[in-house]
Amino acid sequence: MAYTSVYFLKKICERVAGAEYTLYFVQEELFAFNLLVVKQEAMVDIYFCMDHELGRKYNMYVLSWIENVRTCVEQKIPLYYAGQGAEKTKAHLGATLIPSFILFKHRQPLIDRFLIAWPAVNNKVLSHLRFWPAVSPRAASDVPGSIPLPHGGKMEIHDQRN
Repeated sequence: MAYTSVYFLKKICERVAGAEYTLYFVQEELFAFNLLVVKQEAMVDIYFCMDHELGRKYNMYVLSWIENVRTCVEQKIPLYYAGQGAEKTKAHLGATLIPSFILFKHRQPLIDRFLIAWPAVNNKVLSHLRFWPAVSPRAASDVPGSIPLPHGGKMEIHDQRN
C-alpha cells in the first residue's frame, strides 16, 4: 500500500494546484492517508483512505477530521468542505450537510424520459440493485464516542505541503 499510495499522491500534487496529502503511520507502517486541496478561501477533503482495523483502533476518521480543522484554524481558512459520505458521522462531528446533485444526460433520449417520468420506480430499482443506499449500516454504526490516545504514543503524522 505504501509505495503505490505515496506515488499516486505525489503525482496528484504535481498536477493539481493546492493539492496536499497527510500520511498516518503506526510503528513506521503507513496505514492511512488524506488527500486535500488547500487554498486560502477553503480546504477541500478529496479522499481519505485507511486500513479499517487500525483506523478503528486509533479513530483515524475523527483524528484526520480534527487535524484538518486544526490546519484551517492555524491558516485562517474559513471553509472546510469534508465531501460526501459518512453523513451521520460528519453530522455528529458538527458538519452542516449541504445536499448535492449529480446531473447527467444519457445519449439515448428514451432513457432520459424514463428516468424523468418515474423517479419513484427508479429509486426502488436502484435500491434493489444496491446502487442507491439510504444510509449505509456501517456509517450509521461508526459514530465514535471518544478519541483514545494512540497506543504508546507511537503514531506519527506526516504532511506533504506544496
